[in-house]
Amino acid sequence: MKQARARPILGAIQVQLQSSMFYVSFVLFLLNSTTFWYVAGYQLAQKYAPWVTIEVMYAGFVVLLAFVGFIDWKFILPARMAFNNIQGCKTTNPFMDRMDEVQEDLRSIKEKLGIENQDKAGKE
Repeated sequence: MKQARARPILGAIQVQLQSSMFYVSFVLFLLNSTTFWYVAGYQLAQKYAPWVTIEVMYAGFVVLLAFVGFIDWKFILPARMAFNNIQGCKTTNPFMDRMDEVQEDLRSIKEKLGIENQDKAGKE
């Protein structure tokens, strides 16, 4: 299936909303955690682990967040970057247009200097 032509304004809106949602989701997470503690968490903690307080619960969430952040940084982010690079090369964008111009200029310079075109990636 062929993708639609890229429209930068749609991407700009999405990127800005995603950036803003980080702050909103952090506040919502704290509110939901506090609600959970006072609705069910306190009774569960008193029954099964009386040493657990709301502060211990928050500390556990911080450790969990650090673990998830590490997994995201180590595995998911490189995959996302690779996918974005592939998408960036498929669509028309100013960066790729400029790269095509630079490739043409480089070929021209190499021809004038009599240098064979040896691409490290094995592509031409």
